[in-house]
Amino acid sequence: MFKLSLFTGALAEVQITVTPIVNLGTDDVSVACQFSTNDSAITDVNSIQMYSNTSAPLGSEESKVVSIVYDRSSNAGLIAWQHSGLESRANVSGNVDSPQSSLLHLHIPASQVLCEDGAAYRCEFSVTRSGSPLTDQQDAVVSVRGVFPAN
Repeated sequence: MFKLSLFTGALAEVQITVTPIVNLGTDDVSVACQFSTNDSAITDVNSIQMYSNTSAPLGSEESKVVSIVYDRSSNAGLIAWQHSGLESRANVSGNVDSPQSSLLHLHIPASQVLCEDGAAYRCEFSVTRSGSPLTDQQDAVVSVRGVFPAN
């Protein structure tokens, strides 16, 4: 696993952990988004959005894959897919219960991995700090390699 972090201040960071190199037909794809903080002024994680540049520029509306949004009426995180082709091949889990435990994890089993899953992925967090909304993001790349028989 490979981890990248972007500091939003001395006490908070967005982390994206990926399987950097995936062998087609052998390895799973894993992309995990986490927000790590000790900043008590960050009171809520409002949403986590995952993007992929498989079919559109990273960060565009068309590149959205899956999200989890805090729903105040049910006091729970609601997961919503935006990429229907991936939804049928992948599993996702997550929560936005607290800033310290927030997570969005995408898992594509080896038997379902396609070459197009090799892409740049982005995790974007929307949080509330001292009553004000803030967003932060981090990117990472997954490379999918084909396995060819030796001649």
